[in-house]
Amino acid sequence: MKRKILFLIMALAISVTLAACFGQKDSTELPNTIIVYTNQTSGGRGERLERLVREANFDFEVSFVELAGQNLKNRLIAEKESPMADVVLGGGLIEHIDLKSAGVLREFTPSWLADIDDDYLNEDNSYLPWAIEPLYVVFNKKYFTNNPEEVTINKLLAPTSWKELANDFKGRYNIFKPSSGTGLTFYSSILSKYKDVNGELNINEEGWELLEKVINNGIMDTGLWQYNLTQKQAPIAMTWSGAILEIEEGYGIELDIINFEEGNPVVVSQVAVVDSNHEGRIKAAEIFVEWWGSAETQVKWSEISGQIPANKKAFDLVDEKIKNLNTEKVLDLDWNFISQNTSLWREKIELDLIN
Repeated sequence: MKRKILFLIMALAISVTLAACFGQKDSTELPNTIIVYTNQTSGGRGERLERLVREANFDFEVSFVELAGQNLKNRLIAEKESPMADVVLGGGLIEHIDLKSAGVLREFTPSWLADIDDDYLNEDNSYLPWAIEPLYVVFNKKYFTNNPEEVTINKLLAPTSWKELANDFKGRYNIFKPSSGTGLTFYSSILSKYKDVNGELNINEEGWELLEKVINNGIMDTGLWQYNLTQKQAPIAMTWSGAILEIEEGYGIELDIINFEEGNPVVVSQVAVVDSNHEGRIKAAEIFVEWWGSAETQVKWSEISGQIPANKKAFDLVDEKIKNLNTEKVLDLDWNFISQNTSLWREKIELDLIN
C-alpha cells in the first residue's frame, strides 16, 4: 500500500510539472482523475470503498491516498499553494477547523445537507458532516462487567472514570499513539476538562498529571490492540464505535462500553471540497461529495464500516446494531478551544509525557 501511495504521489508531481511546461486543458473540463485524501481505507475498507466508487460510474476516476489524523491535515496545509487533493474524506472538527482557517477548503452545499441535524453544521459549509463516531473505551465481557452483581473472581467491575482506569488498571488497557486521530481526540477530551488560561498550554497541572498517568499506565498500540482484547491480561481498549461490531465478529468475543460518568467524546466525520483553483476539478469534487453524503451511499457505507450516518434518512434505514452504537451521553467539548491547542498538546505528549 505504501508503494502504491508513493507511486501515486510521484505521478502527481510529474503531471504537475508537465502541465506547467506544456499547458493545461480547459480548466472548466472535468479531470480524468480526482484525488481523495482519506482516513477511511484502513482495515480492508479500501477495496470495498473502491468497489462503491466503480458502481457510481463517475465520468472520472477516483484515486484514494490514505492519511491518518494530523498527517491528513498537515499534508493538505503544506500543499495549499499547489493542491494535489480534490476531496478530503474523513477527519473530525479538530482537523477541519484548522483546514478552514488555513484557506484549504471550498464552500459547498450538497442537497443531502438538508437531512443533517442543524447541531452538526458549521456556518458556511466549508466542511460537511456525514458520520457520527462516538469514541469508547471497551472491555471484553468475559473479564469485566458494569454490573456489580456479576462480579466474580474471574470477572471484575469495570472502571467508571479515567482516574480509576489509570490508577487501578495499570497494564490492563490499550491506548493509541497521539499521532492517531482517535488517540489525540481522547487525550484532548481529557485535557480540555482542565482548562486553565494560566496553566501550561492552557491546561492546569492536575490535567497534565492525569494524562501522563493514563498514557504511561496503558499499553501503547503496536498493532495488537484488537487481539489484546481477547486476552485476560489487557482486555480493555480505546476504540471508535464503528470498530466494535467488526472486532466482535472477527474475534468471536462480546464487548461492552465503559460508562464514563462525564460521557463519551463524539467525532463527527467530515467531508470537504479542496479549493484547487481549478473549476473542472472543483466540479468533479462536488459531484463526489454529493454522491458520498447521499442516503443511498451512506446506508451502503454503514454496512461496510459500522459507522453511524449523520444523514437522518440513512440512519432510519441502517441496521439496529448500528443505531445502538450511538452514545446516550455525549461529552460536551469546546472544539474551537481544542483545535487551537491540540498541535502543541500533541507535541508535549510526545516529547514530555510518554516514558
